[in-house]
Amino acid sequence: MNGIVMEVRKNQAVILSDDGNVSIINNKNYELGQVIIMKKDKTLNSKLVKKVAGIASVFALAAVSSFAYTTPTSYVSLDVNPSIEYSLNMFDKVLTVTAVNEDGQEIVANLEVKNLEISEAVQKTIDKLLQEGYITDDENAGIVIAISNDDEEKSEELATELEQETQEYIDEVDDSEETAAVEVEVDAIGKARVEEAKTLGVTPGKLNLVEKLIASYGDTKVKADYSEDELKDMLNMSVKEINKTIKENRKSLSSIEAVDEETTLETETEVTDTEETNATTEDSVTTDVESKNKEKAVKEKVNEIKENNGKSNKANDLEQDTDEDDDSVVKTNNSKSENTKK
Repeated sequence: MNGIVMEVRKNQAVILSDDGNVSIINNKNYELGQVIIMKKDKTLNSKLVKKVAGIASVFALAAVSSFAYTTPTSYVSLDVNPSIEYSLNMFDKVLTVTAVNEDGQEIVANLEVKNLEISEAVQKTIDKLLQEGYITDDENAGIVIAISNDDEEKSEELATELEQETQEYIDEVDDSEETAAVEVEVDAIGKARVEEAKTLGVTPGKLNLVEKLIASYGDTKVKADYSEDELKDMLNMSVKEINKTIKENRKSLSSIEAVDEETTLETETEVTDTEETNATTEDSVTTDVESKNKEKAVKEKVNEIKENNGKSNKANDLEQDTDEDDDSVVKTNNSKSENTKK
């Protein structure tokens, strides 16, 4: 059993337990507002009260205790298609349960959950949802729960605890696996979201789910871009219908992204192939140019050699002609000499 420290006086502390009783226990350095685990049989009695504060304090403490126990500190909404909201006190016990839509009224009728721990109240609600056929073994079935508290840390703690306990209950509640496919989603939300949901006439959890639906379309539109009628149609969808649409949208987006990725890869491959082809062509052109340059150089060298050889041959011919002329002159002189002698 849990209790909250309502007053601290020297060696004693006044505790309000989650069953609504007031107790006085030894003070172990408790702080005002601290939640502690209590042992039983510590209920407030008149003798101890007189020692602590006197008769006047008893009435004051009783009034404070009653106010603390009956004041809502947290709000929990539950959506399947029926939408239901619970108000809780500081001990997470249900103060009220109300229907948010018409289907919810059918579930709330004769649902006895007041003063139960919220986890137990949710489980009893799930039992009735099963009986009425709102929860079935469907791949798109789901339970959406939202928790609001001024203390964000408290909201997060309660959300984690409630999600775990509810999912475990769903997994074990039916041997025929009637609820095997049902997923539980629990979110801690802020006060602004609660007020916005009230304005729209839905639970904060349903509003959160619709925003996820809008995001699943993958475009740049936000909730404010939709007309009042479009938004109303989405808010009137069941959790199952919304989950189904979200899954279909995500699947379509994944296919588009896969095609885009494949197209990008093909384009990159084509670019790479083109670059390689261009590089090969450039290498081929370079090789052809170098080959032609070499061929030209060889031809020029050959021509140069031929030209040089031609010049050499002409010189040889000229030299030969000169030698022949010299020989002819010598022969002529020898002939003249012989004639003279005769």
